[in-house]
Amino acid sequence: MFILYSGVRLLLNELVPAFRGIAMRIVPDARPALDCPVLFPYAPNAVIVGFLATTLGSIIGMIVFPMFGLAMILPGLLTNFFAGGTAGIFGNALGGRRGAMIGGVVHGLFITFLRPFWCRCWKVTALSA
Repeated sequence: MFILYSGVRLLLNELVPAFRGIAMRIVPDARPALDCPVLFPYAPNAVIVGFLATTLGSIIGMIVFPMFGLAMILPGLLTNFFAGGTAGIFGNALGGRRGAMIGGVVHGLFITFLRPFWCRCWKVTALSA
């Protein structure tokens, strides 16, 4: 976590102002787009709660899928950490600890259930050509 927070601080303190300097010359109205780990230093406990809750939701989805005769989807821990941590931050901001836990579990279920349906749609539309 320390390394991640150090990288975020480096990004905010040095790279964003450098981007502004370059962007003013090349693209005057450009805005820097930052990824979700930029939010992590503002609510570190919510990140951990969101990650654990998302992992729990993914495991619940992993157990439920075979009950319906579908393939078992293994949870991706990298996705669970970054996206689940962000879900925990927003859940914490809107509903406190309970919101962070509910947001994380819902996100874990969502990313688990979305994968097979998205793959089916992708197979029908893009790969069949």
